[in-house]
Amino acid sequence: MEIQLWTIIQIIIDIIMVVVLLWFVKYGFKQKNSGLDYKTAFQTAETILSEMHRISRDLDKNLEQKKIIGANILNQLDTGLERAEERYHQINKILQQSNVLLNDRPASTEDMGHKNSLMGALLKKGLSREEIAMRTDTPIGEVDLFIKLQS
Repeated sequence: MEIQLWTIIQIIIDIIMVVVLLWFVKYGFKQKNSGLDYKTAFQTAETILSEMHRISRDLDKNLEQKKIIGANILNQLDTGLERAEERYHQINKILQQSNVLLNDRPASTEDMGHKNSLMGALLKKGLSREEIAMRTDTPIGEVDLFIKLQS
């Protein structure tokens, strides 16, 4: 967006300079009697054109600098994005490893006691072993063992 803005500004300045140049030339032709001759009008026009040329060169240099700065910023953003993706993958890997460790740890006796009392209550209600396993998130073999121990 900024590069486009500079280009538009340069075009507007060029148009203004051409209009001013034409105005000076036309004004110079009308003012023959006032002492402003063609030579002076053309010198003024050449001065204005050289100034326009200098301004255009400066704007071109500025535009090139903006392009280089923009390219550098894009490269830095790409590098930062790559690093962020690497960190994201590292964090996901660590989270997956920690989840595996958390799932592999044995249940505490408090959790086991709660699960056993829940299975006992469901068994008293007359639910099947499959329903008990599903509601308590317990393997069927463990439910079978609990039922045998209750008998």
